[in-house]
Amino acid sequence: MNNTISDKLLNIIKEGESYTTEFKEAKTELPKSLLETICGMINRNRWTYLFRNYR
Repeated sequence: MNNTISDKLLNIIKEGESYTTEFKEAKTELPKSLLETICGMINRNRWTYLFRNYR
C-alpha cells in the first residue's frame, strides 16, 4: 500500500489526540504559548504536533 503524506495525516487526524498526538487551533494569530508548547512536546519521545491556522 502506498502511504502518502496525506494518507498518514488523515490517519493521525482519524485516531485523534493521544499521549503522542495533540491538535492546536488558531483563528487569528499564533498563540503566545506556541513555542513553549512545542518545546515541551519535543522533550517527550515521538510526539506528533498538528497546528491549524485560519486565515
